[in-house]
Order: sequence, then C-alpha cells, then structure tokens
Amino acid sequence: MPWHFILDTLARICIVYTFFKSGIKNSLNSQPVIGMIASKNWPYPKAIFFATLALFFAAPIMIVFHIYAWLAAMGLLIFTLLSNIFFCTYWKMDANSRPMTEFLFDANIAIIGGLLLISAAYI
Repeated sequence: MPWHFILDTLARICIVYTFFKSGIKNSLNSQPVIGMIASKNWPYPKAIFFATLALFFAAPIMIVFHIYAWLAAMGLLIFTLLSNIFFCTYWKMDANSRPMTEFLFDANIAIIGGLLLISAAYI
C-alpha cells in the first residue's frame, strides 16, 4: 500500500474526527445545543440542530471514503466558519473567559485549513 494513500487517509480521519465525535456527543444530549442555537435568535433551532447532526455524520464518511469529499469538506468549512463567527466570540468576553474560547477559535482556523486542503485536492 503506497505511503501517500496511508498518510492521506490518516490526515482525513484526523481532520474529521472532531466533527464525528461531536455528532455522537450532541446526539446523546441535544437540549443544551438546541438552547445555544436558540440563544442566538436563529430561526428553527431544532431543524438547524438536526441538519448539523446529519452533516457531522455524513461529511466525515464522505471525506474519508472520497465520496464527493470536496463537497463534504466545503459543508464542514462553512459550518466551522459560521461557528467561529457566531459562537467563538472571544473578543466579546472578559479577560478570564477569553483564553479557552480564543484557543477554540484558532483551532477552528486550523481545521478550516485542513478542509481547504481536502477541497484543493479535487480542483
């Protein structure tokens, strides 16, 4: 088996791991997540939650198995970008609460970079 294939598959698994894990965790305890979505005054928080859940389960499988991986990566990228803008607002927090949320914001930027690399492989 060529090293390129092994490393590519491992990289894809690492990039999508957090989404798949979040999908499992959030499906087991949905109310806090739905409440967080509702707190941003978004319409239909339950529908948004279930659409996100579908994305968190389908996109990682699509990316790992190269099934419209660029489309799945773009879906996760858009989700991650919106999540950063609306939920990781560290610049609005006090100094004590800020470091962890800022770290999550920065980590999401790294994930976006990985998703862009996956998409770039198909251009």
